[in-house]
Amino acid sequence: MKAIKAVSNFIKYLIKRIKKLDNKTKVVYIALMVLILLFPTITLSRYIYNIIKDRYYLSQNFYFNSELLSSYTGNLDNVNHNSIKNNFSYSWDGSSSGVDNTIILYSTKQGNSLKTSDTDIDYNFDFCIVDDNYKCITTNDGKETDSIVVSLVKDNPTDVITSASYSRTIAKANNSDSFKIHIAKKQSSPIVFNDGDRITIRVWAQSTSPYVEKLAGYITYIIKKIDVSYEISDKEYDLYATLRLSNSRDSGDSEKANITFDPRYVRLDMSNQYYLDCLNNSSCNVIYGDYYKLNEDVTVGDITYKKESVFTAEDLSTYGIDTNKCTLYNYVKGFSVNIEPLYSVSITFYKDDVRANYTYNGLGDDSSLPIHVEFINS
Repeated sequence: MKAIKAVSNFIKYLIKRIKKLDNKTKVVYIALMVLILLFPTITLSRYIYNIIKDRYYLSQNFYFNSELLSSYTGNLDNVNHNSIKNNFSYSWDGSSSGVDNTIILYSTKQGNSLKTSDTDIDYNFDFCIVDDNYKCITTNDGKETDSIVVSLVKDNPTDVITSASYSRTIAKANNSDSFKIHIAKKQSSPIVFNDGDRITIRVWAQSTSPYVEKLAGYITYIIKKIDVSYEISDKEYDLYATLRLSNSRDSGDSEKANITFDPRYVRLDMSNQYYLDCLNNSSCNVIYGDYYKLNEDVTVGDITYKKESVFTAEDLSTYGIDTNKCTLYNYVKGFSVNIEPLYSVSITFYKDDVRANYTYNGLGDDSSLPIHVEFINS
């Protein structure tokens, strides 16, 4: 073990040197290192090569992430429920027509759409229904029970993929890839779902090239006999809150939802595809507002306002903050999205204060929250 640790430390030193070289020289150095390390044993050299490769790609900002899945370091065959940060829930009416959820994998670093992987990312993924102990149900590869079936959907909702294992690629030109998971009640099932019943599935993904990274998460479907709904998933000290909108109708037109939010407390992930689609749609309404962002920490009396904090002009006047210490920005504070029947939408907002918790289950008064939704066609 000491020998391996010594070699690992030596490799760390070499990686620092390699990062300063041009790309052609880097390839030559790595090839020479592998040839040298082949001399002791093939097994050890392969181990060392993988360390070199992994550390190299880490240094090159390899990005593999998802809004619905979180990074996971354990065994994907036996995921520890308590160690998974992302646990999302959606409303579903329990019908045999079912509902789709889209899982999007990104090669973009969350919160920074300018940082992307410079190579294609190959990945495998799988999913299963879990029991009350969060263990995969074994019947039919964990994708079916006596009452429900969960499947992967291609572009045509009726074209269901039945393979037990799945693999896809995030093309570097697109920076994202997605697949739909469909949950439906079996038409032959005599079971009647009641409001509040829960069905949970586990989803996990693992990149295989050029670097190994694991993601996992749980999605819970809560039976609610309602057409459209929205919820906010959040935790204290999470960096972001996730807004989820659902349209449980099995037919008819799409549901339009107007989303408004206060940039002083939450700011939209500007790489969100629904927002980008809205920018290119003349019938979609993007709302902007003028806000001031502090260029430095500002102390007024006994209160210190942190750099990057956002204020309205009225705030600055109320708090006695000098406008010369701010920069005026035109922040997005609202936009609309169309939700197709039997479909759900997820939108991420980054929180100004990570100590805040904006969790909302779709019931009761939401006036104190910085995120609001109005359904137009309901």
